[in-house]
Amino acid sequence: MKIIAVDDDTVSLDLLDECLTQGGYENVELETSPSAALEKISNASDSYDCILLDIDMPQMDGIQLCAEIRKFDHHKNTPILMITRYNHRGAVQKAFEMGATDYVTKPFEFLEVLTRIKVAERLVQERQAALDSYMAINNIEAGRHETAPAAEHRRADRSDSILSGEEIKMVDDAVLSPAIFQNYLEQMSKSSSCDLNLVAIQIKRIDRIFSRTSAAEFTGFLHSVAKAVVHQFRPHSVFLTQAGNGVLLVALDGAAPIQPEEVEAKVIRTLQTKKMPKALHGELALELIVGAPLHLPTSPKLNFKRAVKAATARMKQREQEREDFNLSALSM
Repeated sequence: MKIIAVDDDTVSLDLLDECLTQGGYENVELETSPSAALEKISNASDSYDCILLDIDMPQMDGIQLCAEIRKFDHHKNTPILMITRYNHRGAVQKAFEMGATDYVTKPFEFLEVLTRIKVAERLVQERQAALDSYMAINNIEAGRHETAPAAEHRRADRSDSILSGEEIKMVDDAVLSPAIFQNYLEQMSKSSSCDLNLVAIQIKRIDRIFSRTSAAEFTGFLHSVAKAVVHQFRPHSVFLTQAGNGVLLVALDGAAPIQPEEVEAKVIRTLQTKKMPKALHGELALELIVGAPLHLPTSPKLNFKRAVKAATARMKQREQEREDFNLSALSM
C-alpha cells in the first residue's frame, strides 16, 4: 500500500511514521510542505493508495489540500484521512465536504490510526469490486444487444449490489459511500455541538425497477434520485448514502426543516422534470417513503447500526401508516 503523510509538525510526522512502520506499512512517504506534497501527488507515476493530512498547516491547510487533491482524476476516490487536533463540528463537516474519507483527532493512538487505514484498504477493495461488477453487467448486456434485438429483463435478486454508493458517488460531493458516511456520523457525534438528524428514504418497488432497466438506466435513475434528494435539503448541510434494497440514508443539519410528506412530494416533482427510464411509467410510477427524522445526540461512540435501525424503523412506520390510511379510505 503506497501512503503519503503530510504534516508541518515534524514530531507528529515522526510519530505517524513510527505508527505506520509498526503496522507493517513500508511504502510510506513523509512531507512537511502542503505545496510540495500536492506537486508530488500530481506527478506520481503510481497513484497513492492512502493519503494522511494534518489540517493546521501554513500557506495551505489540510482541508484546502484535500480539495485540491480531489481535482486529480487519479485521486478522486483515494482514501484521505485527516489527522488533526481539531474536533469541533465545523472542522469535521468541512473536511468531509471537501472530500475527506475519515477523521482522526490528535493525540492519536497507534491502534486507531492503523484501524482507520485498514478501513481505507477495504474501501479501495470494495470500490474496485463494485466497478468490476458494474463493468461485467454492462459487458453482458452489450452481448445481449448484439445477439437479440429484444431487451431482456435482468433478475432482481441482487438490486442491493447495484445500489452501491460507488456508482452514485459522482452525482454530488454530498453522496458518500456507506463506510465514509458511517465515519462522518461517528466523528460528528463526538462534537459537543453535534446537531444532526438521520432520515431513511425508501424507493418503492426497487427490485422491479432494477429488473426492468439496463445497468446504465438503473445507475442513471439512482443519480437522479440522489441529486433530487440532496437538492431538496440545500442550502443546509446534507450527506447521503445507500443502505441496500432501495433505502437511502440522509444525514442533515438539525436546523433543516423536515416534513416527510412534503419532502416526498417535492422530490418526485423534481424527478418528473427529468428523463426517467421508460419502465418508470404506469404501474411502476416512482414512489418514495420518507421516514420521520431521528435526532443524533452528542456521543463519545455512536452505535451506527442501532441508529440506522431506528431511522429505518421510522420509515417503515410511515409506510405502514400510509397503507392503513389508504385501506381505510377504500373502505369508506
